[in-house]
Amino acid sequence: MAVTVAVKIQGVNSVNIMLDRIKESARDMTSPLKKGGLIMLMSVALNFKRSGRPKTWRPLAKSTLRWKIMHGYSPFPLIRSGDLRRSFVYRVENRNGLLVGTAVKYAPFHQFGTRTMPARPFLVFQRQDIRQIKELILKHIAGAK
Repeated sequence: MAVTVAVKIQGVNSVNIMLDRIKESARDMTSPLKKGGLIMLMSVALNFKRSGRPKTWRPLAKSTLRWKIMHGYSPFPLIRSGDLRRSFVYRVENRNGLLVGTAVKYAPFHQFGTRTMPARPFLVFQRQDIRQIKELILKHIAGAK
């Protein structure tokens, strides 16, 4: 007894059209990356507001805290003039890259610390930030608005 199996492929053209559309969408990620940049800026702002996330920054030394209060500055870490906190920007590069950062020259000393100053990382993105950005990118590629 012979069994014959016939396979008919339907919709090859529509699959190719869909794949071409996905490829085109993936060439220019400007739109989701701009939205992702805003998410990252909000994340940095929240890091300042909560004195670090997920772990809190090391408290200020008592002498530093006294000095700041005596001179009328905020008692919170990394906030004196507010210049660093307000300085963050993002830029989409080459339609497929996103840069987030600051031009404030003393930022790396606070981000990474020094021999005499503890690190207080403010440029830290949370899992939920990355998840949101990933969703934006997947929706963009799939063609969802």
